[in-house]
Amino acid sequence: MKKTGRTARRLLFLVLAVIAGGAVATSPAYATGHKCEHSKCIEVYGSGNHVRPRICMGTDNGRTSGIGHIEVRHQYGGISYYENSDNNGRIKPDMEDACFNVDFWVDSNTYVCGRFWEYKNGAWYLTFGDWTCLKTHP
Repeated sequence: MKKTGRTARRLLFLVLAVIAGGAVATSPAYATGHKCEHSKCIEVYGSGNHVRPRICMGTDNGRTSGIGHIEVRHQYGGISYYENSDNNGRIKPDMEDACFNVDFWVDSNTYVCGRFWEYKNGAWYLTFGDWTCLKTHP
C-alpha cells in the first residue's frame, strides 16, 4: 500500500512538472512596454507577439525637435525588418509623443527599436541618438 501512494505522488509530480514546463515554453512575448534611453523614449503597444496599433517616441529632456520621421526595426522569423513612418512630424517632450501606426509580428525574446530622423539644413540627422530598443519578452 505504501508503494502505491509513493508511485501516485511521483506520477502527480511528473504530470505537474510537464504542465508547468509547457506553460513556460509557450509563453508569448509581451509586445507592450516603455523605455527611455539617450534622451528619447519609445513606447510599444501590442499583445502577445503582435505589435499593433502604434509605436510612439518622445523625449525626456524637454526638447522638441524639428520636422522628422520615426524609423522602426523589429525581427520576425529571424529576419530584421525596417519601416519608416509615412508622415513627417515632431518628436516632443514627455507624454506628447510622435506616434507611428504599425501592424506587425515579432519573434519572442527579441527587440523592437526606434529612432527619430530629423531633417534640418537639407540633410537627415539622428539628433537624439541612434536606436532605442525595448525587449518584447522580459
